[in-house]
Amino acid sequence: TNPASDLELKLPATIGTANQVVANSAVAGTLAFATLPLNEVDQWMVTASKTSDGYITSDLARSSYTGSGVPVGTGMTESSGDFTFPSTGKWVIIVQASWTIDGSDNCTLDTYMTTNNSSYTMIGRAMDANNGTGARSAQGLSINIVDITNTTNCKVKFAVGSLGGNSLLYSDGTAYVLNSFTFLRIGDT
Repeated sequence: TNPASDLELKLPATIGTANQVVANSAVAGTLAFATLPLNEVDQWMVTASKTSDGYITSDLARSSYTGSGVPVGTGMTESSGDFTFPSTGKWVIIVQASWTIDGSDNCTLDTYMTTNNSSYTMIGRAMDANNGTGARSAQGLSINIVDITNTTNCKVKFAVGSLGGNSLLYSDGTAYVLNSFTFLRIGDT
């Protein structure tokens, strides 16, 4: 109604893809397609207790407890314990661990990452330790923010460590979350 203050916005010249919205671009007066940051959420569980050290290569399943809301989007892909991301971007990885610790044992659940689909480096550790005598239940948590620049080369996997005596990474199946790997895409790379 007031031509002196009307604004002109230019629509994108292309068609967007799933999970994208129209947003302001870096060029004033121009719109562009942008990906919603939280368009990918997934959670996986360890479905059987682990009693020895090493990479977790089996007994992994997407969370399926009553009311589970995952995946949102495509979801993670898992093969022999290697997790592949469905898209590039900044991701949060939350690791929750539950153990039965025997005596003065130190129990760990480590996050390993590769950026070349070959060499893995430890980037996070969930840990509980030094009970003294007897056995007790314990929990640990680790949180990492990673930049997935290539979905073929950037992967993660998880390893149990320092399980001595009767210590174990405890799981009671898939009825509720005890040990989990939660993946949240929070933005573009």
